Amino acid sequence: MPKVDIEGKARAIDELRQSPDREAVVAELKKVLKQRNNYLAAKAARVASDLAMDELLPELRAAYDRFLSGGAKGDPQCWAKIALVRALKELGHRDPEPYLRGLECEQLGAWVPPPGEQDDAAGPLRSACISALLECSIDDVELLTRLADRLTDRVAAVRADAAAAVGRTGAGAGVPLLRLKASTGDREPEVLGQCFFGLLELAQADAVPFIAKFIDQEDDPDARVEAAAALAEAPIPQALEAARRVFEGRMDRDVREAVLSGLGGSKLEAAAEYLFEVYEDEPAWRDKALEALERSRHWRAYENEIRR
Repeated sequence: MPKVDIEGKARAIDELRQSPDREAVVAELKKVLKQRNNYLAAKAARVASDLAMDELLPELRAAYDRFLSGGAKGDPQCWAKIALVRALKELGHRDPEPYLRGLECEQLGAWVPPPGEQDDAAGPLRSACISALLECSIDDVELLTRLADRLTDRVAAVRADAAAAVGRTGAGAGVPLLRLKASTGDREPEVLGQCFFGLLELAQADAVPFIAKFIDQEDDPDARVEAAAALAEAPIPQALEAARRVFEGRMDRDVREAVLSGLGGSKLEAAAEYLFEVYEDEPAWRDKALEALERSRHWRAYENEIRR
């Protein structure tokens, strides 16, 4: 049996982006999406998304359902399912059903995991489904319930994405979820950081005292750094004031560095003003303050004075 040139077929799919004949491109992508090869299906999904071909939504949905039902055998790395979910989202598929199904997908044993995690190739698929669900019409209680399940996901990146998504829902009912997750902790600092950012999105100034408590936990240096960074970056005056107190207190160097770094990402003009104060008044912190200030959206207001 002749060997199939998969890479050649993949290149041909990529080249469809340059074709002026939209109907011909649609017809070719329909053929590919009906095939069993997961690699080519992923390529086709990305091209359909890049070319905004919403007329392919039925075929993309059918291919996704087929690969999802087929489990690990036909798509061991989840290439097809991930690309198809992202294409469905980008092309405006707002029925939550396929994304809710994807949230429950697990494929163990298909890849080498980071230390401390179980191998699960479907982790990025669950993250993609979390992102897609935020744009669907779905009851807040159901959405938060599903996200709560992902806060204990075996894959750290999914836990972090779930925490960030709770914050983006705008639902006040998400506050106790994030407080509980932060209080029970996580072995990955990024997850705690997303809990803190989510709380600041949902509860605003009311979240500041809760997050500030983590900076006093000397037995958890990672939590201290994440809390300091979140307070410094939040566009909330009370959070900025708390971050200033942290920097001016007797904190470890990494915590104080986290404050300066967070201030560099803040939308508040007062955050840039404080970085400039540190730059001028704290010789030991001048380089770090300048590094953060150069990343600030308010950098132009200080550039000429610093560069003189």
